[in-house]
Amino acid sequence: MLIPWIIGTTARDCIHSPPLRRISGMITRAAERAQDLETVSQLWRKLGHSRGWIAVYSDYVKRLLREAGGCDYRTLCADRVVQLALAYARRHQLDPQRTRRMWLASFRAFAWGLRRLGREVGSVELTGCIFRLIVVKVSKAT
Repeated sequence: MLIPWIIGTTARDCIHSPPLRRISGMITRAAERAQDLETVSQLWRKLGHSRGWIAVYSDYVKRLLREAGGCDYRTLCADRVVQLALAYARRHQLDPQRTRRMWLASFRAFAWGLRRLGREVGSVELTGCIFRLIVVKVSKAT
């Protein structure tokens, strides 16, 4: 019974199925992000940053965006970056402070470039709301 169903399926059926739309949306978003990073890298080059600096920051931005999933740039803020960096450091057994520092610096440089391109980005300043939540949860538990 599966063969007639596959044969009877048109290209239109495949394109309009929800899973494929989600997948194509993810691919489109990933392509846009790759293009954004390339454009921001060109801005960094114009500022005179070395290829090594650009490669390191680009690598951290790629990791950050991968960890953030499909979130919009507007929802990506410094506090969220710190949260993602610390979770990544725990999972990969890395130094949390170094990971936090590098991800935050890379995010701020990337956010600067995105703003130059006219894209909206969340705040690059730490508000400390994540740390207050952690303190509140710990104090409630004790």
